[in-house]
Amino acid sequence: MIRHTIIRPAHLGDAGDIARIYVESWRVAYQGILPQNYLAGLGADNTARTIRRSLMDPQMHYLIAEGDQGAVGYISAGPERGRNPVYMAEIYELYLLPEIQRQGLGSALLARMARRLRQEGFYTLMVWVLARNPNRRFYEKCGGIYISTRSIVHAGRRLRADAYGWIDITLAI
Repeated sequence: MIRHTIIRPAHLGDAGDIARIYVESWRVAYQGILPQNYLAGLGADNTARTIRRSLMDPQMHYLIAEGDQGAVGYISAGPERGRNPVYMAEIYELYLLPEIQRQGLGSALLARMARRLRQEGFYTLMVWVLARNPNRRFYEKCGGIYISTRSIVHAGRRLRADAYGWIDITLAI
């Protein structure tokens, strides 16, 4: 993992950093998957406004990772949104700046969030990831088991999303 990294709960003042990480990550991870004009049009200001609203939601949990150069990654999670009878909690987003990936920080964020969710009374965990996302195997490496596939439409494109889950949230720690 990168040196001198701390993971802490995010607060409203982190919305701009989270938005920057989101936009930079999306532009790299979804290149060739989502339309280029859509990715180019992602704006940190609009994204920050959305994130500020999410940070004020008491059911949303955000953790941010800060390294020597400032904020480098984040994770958000909360109650599972699809009425799944098995999985109680859901990872909504986990993004790292591209130059920080594959150094162990994603696993650390996931583990820390799983511990936090467990303390909140969640026993199972899941995540949806685009099937063509080049980083999707990360969840398998972290012990997630393939659950199912669904079709979604995003930015005018029909895409496949795969769900991964931990039937025991402590397996993600």
